[in-house]
Order: sequence, then C-alpha cells, then structure tokens
Amino acid sequence: MLKDKILFSEVFYNHQPFMAYISYFIQLVTDPAGIYQLVQYHRLFTYALSFVLGSFLILRFGYIGFGFLLFYEPTKYYLFGDRFLAEGIIVYLLVYLLGIVFMGFFKQKPSRGDLFLSVVFTWIVVYMREPYIPLVIILFGTVVFFAPSWRHRLVSSGALIFLSVLPLFFLPFSDYWFNVVYINQVVSLGEQSFSLFSPLIIFIYPLYSLFFSQITFFGSILVWLSLLFVIALFLFSYTSKRYGLVFYLIFILGLSNLRYTEPGLMFYQSFHMLVWYGLFLMALFLLVSQLLRYKTFVRFSLLFLCILGIGIFSPQSFFWETHNKQEDFVTNFGQYVSSGEVVRMLADNESTLFLDGFDDLIYYQSGILSDYKYTWFTSVMPAFDVYMEERDQMFATSPPDFYYGECGYRDDSLRLPSHLTDSYTRFYFADKPTCLHIFKEHIPEISDEQFTSLQNIGFYLQDV
Repeated sequence: MLKDKILFSEVFYNHQPFMAYISYFIQLVTDPAGIYQLVQYHRLFTYALSFVLGSFLILRFGYIGFGFLLFYEPTKYYLFGDRFLAEGIIVYLLVYLLGIVFMGFFKQKPSRGDLFLSVVFTWIVVYMREPYIPLVIILFGTVVFFAPSWRHRLVSSGALIFLSVLPLFFLPFSDYWFNVVYINQVVSLGEQSFSLFSPLIIFIYPLYSLFFSQITFFGSILVWLSLLFVIALFLFSYTSKRYGLVFYLIFILGLSNLRYTEPGLMFYQSFHMLVWYGLFLMALFLLVSQLLRYKTFVRFSLLFLCILGIGIFSPQSFFWETHNKQEDFVTNFGQYVSSGEVVRMLADNESTLFLDGFDDLIYYQSGILSDYKYTWFTSVMPAFDVYMEERDQMFATSPPDFYYGECGYRDDSLRLPSHLTDSYTRFYFADKPTCLHIFKEHIPEISDEQFTSLQNIGFYLQDV
C-alpha cells in the first residue's frame, strides 16, 4: 500500500481492512529502516494502545476494570496478546461493551457517551476481524435495548448503519467481497471438522477447561480461573435469580469462542482465544462484584485470587524470563533479513522478486516487489484457480529476477514451471542450499564488489 497498491484488488487480503490501514499509517509515520524497526514500531503501538484502552476501562468501571487488567495483562502474553493482532486490540472494545450490557441488566442505563462509544467500538470491531461480527452486533443490540429512549436507540442504530456502509464506497467492492466473504467461506467449510460436541464445548468452555486443559503454565492458571468462574456463576444464579443474565453471559462467551482451541495451549496455537479470554475475565469480575456482599464468597474469592497471583508471578512466569533480544530477533526473523538483504544488494530499480507462498517479510526487507497482479502470493491463495492462473501468467510473460521457493527443507507443492527450471540458480549459505534463486541471465551483471558483499554475509552461488 505504501507503493500505491490498492488493497483487495491489487493486494490480496482476506481479512477486514482496518488492521491493514493501521499498519499502513504506522509505517507511513515511523518509516521503519528494516524489519527490526517494523516489528518494534508495531509492538510499541500495541503497548501504547493497550495502556490507553486499559486506563479507559479503569476510569469507566473502577475496580472491576482494574481487576480485569490485573489478570489479563500479565497473562495475555501466553495468547500472543502482546503482538500486533486484531484480536489483541478489539478485546478491550468488546470488554467495554460487555461491561455496559451487564450494568444494563441492573437498570443502569447507558449514557450518551456510552452509546456514542458503543457505536464507534462496534464499527471498529466489524471492520477489524470478521468472525466477531455476530458477537459485537449482539452486544451492541443489547446496549441499544437498554438505552434511555427510542430516540437514543434509533439514532445509535442509524449511526452504526451509516458508519458500516460508508467504507464500502471507498473499497473495490467486488474484490473486497471475493477476498473477505467468498474465500473465507470456502476455506472455513473446507477446514470444518464436524463434531457433535463442538457446539456444546464453546458454551461450556470454562467447565471443559477444568477437565481437559493442557498441562502448561497458562493451562494451570486457566483451570483455577475456570473453577472460580463456575462457582461464581452458580452462586450468582442461586442468589440473584437473574437466569436471563446468566444465560446471556454463557451465550456471549460461546459466540466469542467460535474458533476455540484446546484449553491450555499457548502462543501460535491459541491466539484465536484472546477475545474469549478477555470477555471471560471481565465476566468473572463482573460476577464477583455482585457477590462481594457475601462474606463467605469474599473469603473464598480472595483465597483464589491469592493463589492465582502467586501463580502469575511465580518463577515460571515470563516476567522472570531472560532474553537476548538480538538473538530472539535473529531466530525469528533472521532468514527474512538475510534473504532480503541479498536481494537488496543485487537488485536495481527494475528488478522483481517473487515469494512462492511464504516468508512475505522478505518483500519489505528487499524493498522490491513482483510483477504478480496481486502483489504477493501467500496464505490460502494457492488453493484458488484465479490466483494460480495469474501466477502462471506471470512466469510466462515476466519471470522474476529473484525467486524464493523450492526449499530443500520444505515439501513444496509449488514449483518453478518446468520450462524455467534450468533458468534459475540457487544461493547457498554456509554450504547449505537456501530458498533464494536468481535468474541466470542476471548473474553476469553482478559486480565483483557485489560478490564480495555476498561472501561477507555468508552467501554465494555455486560454480560462479
């Protein structure tokens, strides 16, 4: 997008657009000088936004918001809540909406400010991540239901409809629909594994966690939290007789958990659980706030919270882990940086690069793109004929100067067309073949100084 490419029509993207635009503005303002700064600035943005939204939750909900943050912030790391992910941003907005809804059940009408923020937050969630649209619409509808008058309801609903329709006029609608709606529908149907128990599990997930949580550090925390939640939900139901609110909370938590993973899984395996986990914690503290008048429960909950506090701040917590940032960066991003640097050193203004289905950050490090119609070829694109045909067309009419694919350590389903197999030669690093290739016709254009620069970072071409 910084190179004047249009999202959806010229850049494949099968998610709602706001995260792409947020990243665009971060890069536009900060102008990162490589992948390290690119990652750093996105992380800093995430931290700053978490601080602002967290502070707002404390101001709005007092000790309930503080309790939520006290447990969410130290543990979200295990669900990648510290990364630049839509789930890690919208969770705060959804937690706010749940808090307003909960108060509505106790006849605390949302203020004009609450209604305004509910409209804005709902709109943001809708255009941030598509699986949570049903969840946020139901939360918003409930907030509007508790509004002081029909006038407030009509104005709030009308404002949301207007905001939701407005971006569609600025997007290439047919490409947007194909990327976000059609492709995700096909992919979700293809990946769906039917189980009679799946619909039940998402609605009883805290109970399910008690018995089937993985044995991990986060899993042990989740078990204790789930036990407290189940007890609090039962006592609240028994003492308040507000069965409608109880079922509503169960339903909302289920809707937030449509892409559930096994409880206790961490990091890459579990970031889809961020929204559920945030709403689960907020629901827990909302329930606890209503049970504080019962001394027995106060003692019981304080005991649990102390146990959890000890667990969260135990020596196993990431707080006490020591990391070498440079080493971590090289481990996670070194391959992107090194391959991108090779291309950058050898490329000119007219050079092209094609990454065949993975390691997309190399585009950023190298500073050049491909002649491929949709800019990059990644994610689920190989499963769709329209993208494969464009890939074949690119190789037929303008084969890239640099090609990244056919790795010795990968079981590649994508390969160079047979007529181009002998037209590329592979780069080596430390006597091992890499994924990076160069079009042989360009090798004579490489100067001695460039060959020396390659050797200085450990790369070379055999028989050259």
